[in-house]
Amino acid sequence: MTKITPILLCCFSLLVLSSCAEDYSARIKAPELTVVNSTGETIDRIVERSCEANDDSNDRVLARDLKTGRSLVIPLAVTCSNLEAFNKEGRVVGRQAEVSTPPDLYWQIY
Repeated sequence: MTKITPILLCCFSLLVLSSCAEDYSARIKAPELTVVNSTGETIDRIVERSCEANDDSNDRVLARDLKTGRSLVIPLAVTCSNLEAFNKEGRVVGRQAEVSTPPDLYWQIY
């Protein structure tokens, strides 16, 4: 009986410790794009295209009507993107090619 008691005590201690342990899983921050408009004009739209895309059929509009001097944070869905910013006339005012998304990405458009 005395030999069993330390074994039971040890097993009980392990059970208590394991039930108190917190489940920890690494939380990876989703990639975000911070865009700052320093052009002096309103950016009509910011468009994202996957690096693998051959045409604009799957383009995703990330933002619209970004006023001058303003900034915004946009979640990115793909790991490699081509980004373009257009003014109201449809002219490209900013371009980022083959952007790989680290946890945070900063783009200031002049």
